[in-house]
Amino acid sequence: IFKPGGGNVLKIMGGRAFRAPSIYEQVYNDGGQSQVRSVDPARGLTLGPESVYSGEIEYTRHFLEDWVAVAAAYTSFVEGIVITVPDSPGSELFRYTNGQSPVLVVGGDLELRREWRRGFMLSASYGYQHTRFLDETLKNPRLANAPEHLASLRGVAPVVKELLSFGMRMSLEAPRRIGLDANTTTGTTVVADATVSGYVRDIGVRYVVGVYNLADRKYEVPVSDTFATRTLPQNGRTFLVDALWAWP
Repeated sequence: IFKPGGGNVLKIMGGRAFRAPSIYEQVYNDGGQSQVRSVDPARGLTLGPESVYSGEIEYTRHFLEDWVAVAAAYTSFVEGIVITVPDSPGSELFRYTNGQSPVLVVGGDLELRREWRRGFMLSASYGYQHTRFLDETLKNPRLANAPEHLASLRGVAPVVKELLSFGMRMSLEAPRRIGLDANTTTGTTVVADATVSGYVRDIGVRYVVGVYNLADRKYEVPVSDTFATRTLPQNGRTFLVDALWAWP
């Protein structure tokens, strides 16, 4: 981490991480209807962890006291991604296995935000990621269920000091490739959420009332071959009420 002065911060980061396969991925099966065990010593089947090597450069600039601009570029090399494959050639049964083709991810992010102060907060961000299998034999090396565009706009403003604040969030749901066996993608939509929140100090109650997917937009995300359909509808308009009481 370097601090050249003037409210500037430069971060250079790198590391390695892994994700062990879940119990579901390892042993779930439905009695031979559609899915078999992925880990089966009798058949010599194993399922290892996914691993990733990542590097990132991030530059942060503070200005006008409360404002921050952030730019970042990153790359990742991923191996052993857990995918679904036919249990045997031509079989209608599926199981999980580690993919043999590594994946390269290259991307960047931009964000402009007003830091949370006096009850106000505002943030706009955009990110792009190029995710591809490193396999020259593939006609379309794009990874499934990996959106190339990421964007959001978020803000909070006080209406009545401490007692009532209004929050709004808008997120881009960008196209995702549905499966590796076709080039079809999901659609594009913008999902908006709204909340009111506050703190009633006299009785020690904090509360949040929210409406999520405010416009009741219909959108879907890809799922694995083990499902009856290749995409899964997401929740329409939903409501949340949350309250916390503390005493004294």
